[in-house]
Amino acid sequence: MVADSKRKGEKDCFHSSSSSSSSSSSSSSSSKSSSGSSSLVLVLVVVVVVLVVVVITVVVVVVVVVVVVVVVVVEVVVVVVVVVVVVVVVVVVVVVVVVVEVVVVKFSKFFDK
Repeated sequence: MVADSKRKGEKDCFHSSSSSSSSSSSSSSSSKSSSGSSSLVLVLVVVVVVLVVVVITVVVVVVVVVVVVVVVVVEVVVVVVVVVVVVVVVVVVVVVVVVVEVVVVKFSKFFDK
């Protein structure tokens, strides 16, 4: 009888130690899963931040390129307009000088007679 109660005590002791080890392993696995989910959230946050930085960088680069293209186009247009105006002014001045010279020569011949 004493041996039976001793065995039963050993079984209870073994059962209680195995149940405590199973509860500690379940709490360990739950802490591992919460740690895994927090690392997943951290990775997601890092990915989102990197994507936002990349998008902002791309937008800034596109805006700078557009501004540079617009400035270059405006400069080219201004240079072309200035060149055209200068050419027109030079042509008009040459034509006026030639016309005035021809008129003066014709009138001088007329007055010489």
